Amino acid sequence: PKAENLTCRTVHLRKGVAVRVTEDGEGGVAGCVWEACWGLLKYMEKELSTDPLAFKEKKALELGAGTGLASLSLAFAGACVTTSDLEENLDLLRMNMRENVQGTQFEVPTVHALCWGDEIPAKVIESGPFDIIIASDCIYNLTVAEKLVETLVQLCTKDTVVYFPYSSRHPVEEKVFFEQWVKPRFEVEQVGQEHFPRDSEIMLLLRRRQDREKAAGGEGE
Repeated sequence: PKAENLTCRTVHLRKGVAVRVTEDGEGGVAGCVWEACWGLLKYMEKELSTDPLAFKEKKALELGAGTGLASLSLAFAGACVTTSDLEENLDLLRMNMRENVQGTQFEVPTVHALCWGDEIPAKVIESGPFDIIIASDCIYNLTVAEKLVETLVQLCTKDTVVYFPYSSRHPVEEKVFFEQWVKPRFEVEQVGQEHFPRDSEIMLLLRRRQDREKAAGGEGE
């Protein structure tokens, strides 16, 4: 990223934990923190207030990480984090991971290129199996949302919980997407609405259906 396009903001994740997140004004959709991420952070903070060890040593993966703010929150909660985005977005992501976590007691998240719908890179598979997968505000473009689901199906075990916050932009099309692609493959639970300032911001937890082959009619659909 070019230095003249970069801005930094301090984000207080929880008591005693703050990070400096660099955003790239010319970085497109991956260059900034999206709205649904703020509610996700509050939801995770509530989990930690109930159980400070909620994420400790959990294996976590973030898809479409952008600036990586959610990955940082998990890393500072003691999780073993793998974070990912498209190859062209990784410089900013690596910068935020390195500059915030390096030199602390916590493990620096590993950064990998991952394109939804493509074969999962071996290094990502080796980092799993994942207890937690974050896909925050990843369905703004519904033309690639089916590929996101395909990737989640490949990555999730029966024990994986997917944190899936998003801002609703196309309610009719989103309803079709969830009915046709998500619900046949995942159990869907809406949670934490009190952490989102607008009704159009929604937080879901997804878990793989154990009868997924029967419900989805096979993985090829």
